[in-house]
Formats: sequence, structure tokens, C-alpha cells
Amino acid sequence: MNLPDGLGVTTQIYIAMGGKGGKTHRTAMGRGVALLLTGIEETGSLLGAAKGLGMAYSKAWKLVGAVEEELGVQLIIRDGARGSALTEEGTALLALYRKVEEVARKASDEAFAQGLEEIRLR
Repeated sequence: MNLPDGLGVTTQIYIAMGGKGGKTHRTAMGRGVALLLTGIEETGSLLGAAKGLGMAYSKAWKLVGAVEEELGVQLIIRDGARGSALTEEGTALLALYRKVEEVARKASDEAFAQGLEEIRLR
């Protein structure tokens, strides 16, 4: 079979609430919020994180606030002019997200490579 070179696969990970007993999952956190939390780790501020992503500060504030409300935990400590830092929960959630994302990426890359090889051997 003739498939183009350079094919790949991408994965998207979302931390979600609900889903038990047939209920619909409600997305609590995805890659955008993970990138914001990473930016806060790196810059020490939500404003710096938002700027680094080319995002309006107000949008970043709303995204983080929505996740905090959905999960019922504070993810960042806001210290006015001194900036922001991740709470213990924020650090733990970001670490969990990163781990799941890495495992999913590796698994999907391996499965894709194996499937592509099987197709090309036909």
C-alpha cells in the first residue's frame, strides 16, 4: 500500500469530572491549562504564563478559575504584584497530567508505528 511518508499520530489528554454511572464527562483540564500551569512554574506569574502563550491575561484567569471551580481546589496562589505560584494540588495535578500525557503519547506512537508497518507489509 502506498501511504505518504511523515504520517504520525497526536494525542489529546483531558482530566475530566463525572462519567460514573453513565453520566457525561465534564472536561476539567486540558493541554491549555497544563501549559498555563507550566508557565506559572517557569515565570512565577499568571501574566507571564499568559504572555508566553500569546493569551490574554483575562482569558488565562478565566481558564484557571474554571478548572479550580470544577475541581473544587485552588491550583495557584495569587500574590498580587509578587506574582503567582502553584499550590500543592496544582503541582500534583500538573505532574499527573504530564505523566498521563507522556504514557499516552508513547503508547499511541508505538501502536501507530506498528499499525503502519503492518499496512506497508501488505
